[in-house]
Amino acid sequence: MQPVQEDAELALGSILVKSTSAEMGDNEGNLDAVVEGDDTQIAFNGRYLRDALEASTHPRCSYRSPAQLASIIRPAGEPNGYLHVIMPMHVAR
Repeated sequence: MQPVQEDAELALGSILVKSTSAEMGDNEGNLDAVVEGDDTQIAFNGRYLRDALEASTHPRCSYRSPAQLASIIRPAGEPNGYLHVIMPMHVAR
């Protein structure tokens, strides 16, 4: 994992986050992000993703999902900082 350069000009993209709950309904939103790699879809338990993001005190997080295996979330630019691992869920199509 390469740390994000704080002073580099970064080309912003976005990540579409969707949530579906039988009790609460559906919701979706876009997050500004620096995106590298091919488009993909991956499903998580939303509580685990929220826990990872709430645990970080850094304003930016780095997300990696090599080959859609365990996904890694950590503070951007802090390779030795807090590390959160989330396993994706299988979703029948």
